[in-house]
Amino acid sequence: MKFIYILFVSSFLFQDTFSQDFTSWNYQTECVDVSISKATKIKVTNFDKKSKTDIYFEKKLGLHAVLIKGVSGGKDCVSQPPLISQDEYESNKKYFKNLFGKKAFYNKYIIAVEEVEINELDKKKFKQTEKHSAIITIDKDLLRKDLINDKIIKSLTNGF
Repeated sequence: MKFIYILFVSSFLFQDTFSQDFTSWNYQTECVDVSISKATKIKVTNFDKKSKTDIYFEKKLGLHAVLIKGVSGGKDCVSQPPLISQDEYESNKKYFKNLFGKKAFYNKYIIAVEEVEINELDKKKFKQTEKHSAIITIDKDLLRKDLINDKIIKSLTNGF
């Protein structure tokens, strides 16, 4: 019984560690809309072996793209660079692990989530993996303000 408990706990810890390995995340993003209130609506497409959409994971992917990866342009908006540089990410790994961690602090920046149905033609293109999409609306202004207040990035008005 003790062995089963240890096995369960270690697999749970491994799963949490693996989920924080941003380099293993396989996804694409596309900007859908940027509203007047500076909220950014992006389409996140996750290529995963799971058969169901994981909205919580797609929220993380959307925020990760806005923060670290950047978002490619779409028909109604231009490409957006990431809010932080790779150096800023590397020097604040603990902050981002906490942001994306079990307490789900990233939800503070998510305004809305809308699951997107994948058509049959798209399903045929990706035989080895499943393709899941969601449209995530992110409060980019609040995110930027919090990053400035937490001294992760510098204010845009610095130096003027």
